[in-house]
Amino acid sequence: MSTANASISVRNLTKYYGELLALDHLTFSVEPGEVVGFLGPNGAGKTTAMKILTCFMSANAGEARVAGYDVYREAHRVRERVGYLPENNPLYADMVVYDYLRHIGQVRRVRGRRLASRIDAMAELCGLRAVMHRDIRHLSKGYRQRVGLAQAMIHEPEVLILDEPTSGLDPNQILEIRDLIKAIGKEKTVILSTHILQEVTAVCDRILIIDKGRLVLGGQTQALAQEVECGVRWVLRLAHGAELQRVADACAALPGVVEAEVDGEAVTVLCHDQALGQRLVALAKAHDWPLQEVWKQALGLEEIFRRVTGRSAALMPDAPCRCGGAEVDRAPAGADETPVGQAAATVEAPAETMATASAPEVAEAMPEGRPHEEGATGDLAGAEVAAVVPEGTEEAAAETAPSASAPVGEEAAEAAAPPEAKGGAAKGGATKGGATKEGAAKRASVKGAKGKTTRRAKS
Repeated sequence: MSTANASISVRNLTKYYGELLALDHLTFSVEPGEVVGFLGPNGAGKTTAMKILTCFMSANAGEARVAGYDVYREAHRVRERVGYLPENNPLYADMVVYDYLRHIGQVRRVRGRRLASRIDAMAELCGLRAVMHRDIRHLSKGYRQRVGLAQAMIHEPEVLILDEPTSGLDPNQILEIRDLIKAIGKEKTVILSTHILQEVTAVCDRILIIDKGRLVLGGQTQALAQEVECGVRWVLRLAHGAELQRVADACAALPGVVEAEVDGEAVTVLCHDQALGQRLVALAKAHDWPLQEVWKQALGLEEIFRRVTGRSAALMPDAPCRCGGAEVDRAPAGADETPVGQAAATVEAPAETMATASAPEVAEAMPEGRPHEEGATGDLAGAEVAAVVPEGTEEAAAETAPSASAPVGEEAAEAAAPPEAKGGAAKGGATKGGATKEGAAKRASVKGAKGKTTRRAKS
């Protein structure tokens, strides 16, 4: 498939979380006007790929372009052209729907009459007119998803990326959101992730199935059965009293048959031979089976999904996958890759190291031309912050302080205690909480002596 004019183009995308490989040379493309289902089991890498496409995080290697722009070097251009609905749909629950959409529009640099027009259009398209002046906290989850879709489209993006858009909805709400996505797909490029198979068949033009970070199958829904090892199921119905197990065993011995099994009062035969029916009829005549009917049944998406995700673990790392009838190389020779350790350095660095690193040091640890990894900030100055604890709150501060830091009162008590008292506490006078009764008395005396305590903490 040509990627020259693709709305989304991904090539050899690789992402590590520490030692965990989340995306393994993922390659695919989405054409303008397509509604594509990103299908895979939980943990397959769907959300990671979407966060990279929407510039929420960087990859360790590979290339990704959205609306013709590189997600690393032209991230601001990508953000202008992408609408994103995350799985958890973060909304400001204390805002009115109208105010929220106006706020998001202003953040997206939509102004004046155009903003008023876009809010009105989103209220109409997403069915929000009846709730435009209600607090978001009072909306049902179905309406909250509608608000999430509205904010994703308020700036008229070219590409819409939806992560599990129907997760947690009841059947009626699921149908409503599916109809809405179909309507949106007539005008925009849509890619949605899900592990609900019925949703893919109901909404999507094309399906991409990934497992363990790899693309294992892709193509039109109706043609996917031809891409897997077993593309058709034959069903034989026999008269009551027939020895179905013997029939199944005889069918399983035919060339090209993957498996044959008894299913109720029939025998099902899985194979990749479109003309097997004639041989089954001939076999029935030769064995004098009381055959009543035989028909061909297309392989369902559920079985296709089970087969390709079940077998993907056995694929070799350099084995090609199939996408739309064509082989896709996972890692072409000479592919430009950034060393994984370079981009993962900030992920694997200890927390105390990150806290004291300067902004230039953090920037040097990142790949050139790519945004910071998720969790790293651009203004880590390493400066120490003096936190003033009001009188009477030392004990509360001690209870909530991290285990790596001693409570403020305990530090003061140890500093004031004579050497022999410290030695006695170290030898075994500690209680379950790590302090002695004697140390508690000293902390109490310190508390009474000072009105407030100043503690220095790493930022």
